Amino acid sequence: MIDVASKEDAVEWAKRLPAFPGSKCEIRRVPGIDEFPQGNEWITKDRAWRERTGQI
Repeated sequence: MIDVASKEDAVEWAKRLPAFPGSKCEIRRVPGIDEFPQGNEWITKDRAWRERTGQI
């Protein structure tokens, strides 16, 4: 998994991967925590954990 600024950057990184017969590379966008409903119990727990561990 890589963190890039745009879909175009992800495509450029994917082009650098070694290609083997039958291999595939899939590009997917992973939503950030702010894109989920903030009242959700699991989001609240995750945000508290990230604050405790200094991630946000």
